[in-house]
Amino acid sequence: FSVHVMAAVGNDANHADLRGELTTNLEVYSNLNHHICVVQLRAPIIPGHTRLFCDELIQWITDTQFSSILLLSSLDAQFRDDSQINSSPLRYILAQCANGCASIKPPNSIGIRELEHSSDDLMGIATLPRFLIDSSPIPLVVLTCFCVEGDNTNDGMMTAAAASFLLGFADTSSQSIQFTRPPSWRYLEGILHSRDLF
Repeated sequence: FSVHVMAAVGNDANHADLRGELTTNLEVYSNLNHHICVVQLRAPIIPGHTRLFCDELIQWITDTQFSSILLLSSLDAQFRDDSQINSSPLRYILAQCANGCASIKPPNSIGIRELEHSSDDLMGIATLPRFLIDSSPIPLVVLTCFCVEGDNTNDGMMTAAAASFLLGFADTSSQSIQFTRPPSWRYLEGILHSRDLF
């Protein structure tokens, strides 16, 4: 829970049978066997509160004694330059303290390019990564993907595959991992109307 994130609540996003579990604006999942914790931000940060939220998040990360951070983010594809259009949509940013990080593999080892400096102004709504890069006391890698408007399922799957490799869950970047689309994604384009209407 954070007072710096817009309030949001919805129906169960993770189960097809809609068990009645609420989905909230900020959720934490963990797996002790794999020593991983996932923080999912499902709602926007309140305007003007990004720095406050970042400070709160860094404090929690420090108190919980995480060893490293892999932050997944996105960028608006319509602002790419020609070289970015003709290459992979994945990019990365390293915080200064991330060099030599043992728990996250180097993104350039699988051909992911570092985010070009000309793209700094693209971070726009993704100012959280910038604040975290500046203030993180532990190794931080930002993995971001240029996304177009619409159904971003393939972008999500590609980013998840790259993240799985960087975290050591896949031996190669091309190793096939069976990801499951959350049931809630079937409503990305609205609910289909009954054919009886036509």
